[in-house]
Amino acid sequence: ETLASWPLPDLISLVLAVSRVEAGGGSTTARRLYDTAADLLVPRVAELEVKDLLRAMMAVVVAVEQCHPLQEAVIAEAAARMPGLHQDQVWTLTEAMVPLGMNHPFVVKVLSL
Repeated sequence: ETLASWPLPDLISLVLAVSRVEAGGGSTTARRLYDTAADLLVPRVAELEVKDLLRAMMAVVVAVEQCHPLQEAVIAEAAARMPGLHQDQVWTLTEAMVPLGMNHPFVVKVLSL
């Protein structure tokens, strides 16, 4: 079984778990996982449920250097969905993306709402 056959929420769970363990390190195995996950998730990020989008955001913020393509796709999708998010979801999103830095355009956008 390959990662391509995994349900998207399960793939996100794996990326999130690895990003927590590999924070700042980025082993070769983790980088391969991030590359594969990006290849699989980027084209389908619009299909994610909000909870999975938030979990993906948490993963890509921790592993920012290794997940840049996935990070950009997740941020763009989150920005598109901002008007429809509940307050608790906006809070979770804010917590997840603050590590990007206070000058990141998405952080500025969210904090200016």
